[in-house]
Amino acid sequence: MNHTLNELVAMVDASFYRSYADLNELDDKATFFYHIPKTGGLSLYYALYLSSIGQNKLPLNLNHTEVVKYDEAEFFEQIKVLPCNKKTFYASHFSFPEHEKFDPAMNLMTIVREPFKRIVSSFTYYCMRHQKVPNIIDFVAFYKDEANQNVMSKQLFAKVPEHCNSSEFGQTVFDHLQQHFTYFASTEHITLFIEYYLSKLKLSNVLMPRMNETSAEYLFDASAALDEVLALNQADLSLYSLICQSPKLPDFSAISANSISNLTTVIASEDSDQGSKAKGMTGQTQEVHMLLNNLKQHFKDEPIKVKTNEIIGAY
Repeated sequence: MNHTLNELVAMVDASFYRSYADLNELDDKATFFYHIPKTGGLSLYYALYLSSIGQNKLPLNLNHTEVVKYDEAEFFEQIKVLPCNKKTFYASHFSFPEHEKFDPAMNLMTIVREPFKRIVSSFTYYCMRHQKVPNIIDFVAFYKDEANQNVMSKQLFAKVPEHCNSSEFGQTVFDHLQQHFTYFASTEHITLFIEYYLSKLKLSNVLMPRMNETSAEYLFDASAALDEVLALNQADLSLYSLICQSPKLPDFSAISANSISNLTTVIASEDSDQGSKAKGMTGQTQEVHMLLNNLKQHFKDEPIKVKTNEIIGAY
């Protein structure tokens, strides 16, 4: 029996992101992604970067794409020579208006997350990277540090006022995004963004697990501090609410669901407490389909979950 691709990827401990071949845009601008920490942005970056690396290595590839992670100032001299056009995508933790160093007119996008969840995630991620067991005393010190407050609003606005913990500042940042950013949304739209940029950059489909997750032993119940954390992050709370109400999203309405790329990149996570890495392998979508179909037939009705690193090993 030959199963559909949708049925088969359900066996994999990963999500399948489609690159739609019939998305054609006349816009020739590069994209600069203002990546706010702990908003799922690394998944977007890895999907685009590893897909581009795999595709750029293929013989006779005429679709060379540059996906650049720009988080350190010394890298600027190396990457400023890249063509700043629709085939270039920058992902950066720098604050607005860092993109102007490359091209003031490029497309801008960002993703935001519910403020309390983002702060807790930042804290537990910090604990994991430093191999410290999270506790309430350290968490209180973390969220009371002004450097960890209203992080989203501060990163997305050039001139942060001295007293920035207000819903009014959140509104100011939202108005600024409406004027200067091509797209912005909350983390619930991360799949749409991944599929849009895979399609826009003419990259492969991607089969990828969740990336950069905090290990279970570092998870932490911080609910007792909810009210105080939100009180210290009024700008971010306002900004998040406004973006949820009125996101700016790519339009996929004219896309055919059957027009996916004939290439697929399978990505495996190599996370550890010390850092996050990933590897990928690009090949024909038909080959992935056949490999998974063979596994399905072999195990028949047995419930299984296939890891992407196992697929890479057999790819």
